[in-house]
Amino acid sequence: MEPTFHIIENIHSANFRAATDIYIQSFPANERQPLSVIEQRVKDGLSLMFTAELENKTLAFGLLWPFQNSQFILLDYLAVAPGNRQSNLGSALFRYMAKLVNDQGKTLVIETEHPAYGDNREERQKRLAFYFKNGCYLLKDVPYILPPLDGSMPTEMCIMVHPPHGRHNFPPEEIKVLIIRLYEELYGRDENDAILQNFIHKLPTEIILSKSIS
Repeated sequence: MEPTFHIIENIHSANFRAATDIYIQSFPANERQPLSVIEQRVKDGLSLMFTAELENKTLAFGLLWPFQNSQFILLDYLAVAPGNRQSNLGSALFRYMAKLVNDQGKTLVIETEHPAYGDNREERQKRLAFYFKNGCYLLKDVPYILPPLDGSMPTEMCIMVHPPHGRHNFPPEEIKVLIIRLYEELYGRDENDAILQNFIHKLPTEIILSKSIS
């Protein structure tokens, strides 16, 4: 049976509640926005929520953040309900959203945990492999730190992209602006944030799209 995909705009719907249940179960507190923030962003149309359903059950969700006046759209979150993570639902939903983005001539951006850090390195490597498998590229040697969303520790991350057909490179200044906007719009931190300033000036002079972390 093929999944069906839906965009969720009503934060009082059963689909929205099912998606937020998956959200809570799937992400650690330091990578999770408060539910009230997610609700407000979806309600205001700032974030776009998609779900994948099988047999009328919401089993996966994705959240997109379209940057205004930008060619980038962020994959803010993507997760599959526990017990269904071997079903290829995550890949199906990701490809659906990536096509929507690329059909606009825009680039889907992904933040994923760097596999060289943390205690869950095997899990991080699997996530990276998932995105490689589904047509994404790593912005090689681009440093990126996710600020803590629960006041604890920041997280070392990779930035990946799923570009539209024909897009093969990104000027460093374009990526610098993207990272600053991530900090400002998603995480409420300005350009002078100490974590941001620790790495924003370390971007390589040439940004290479890679299919490997090494």
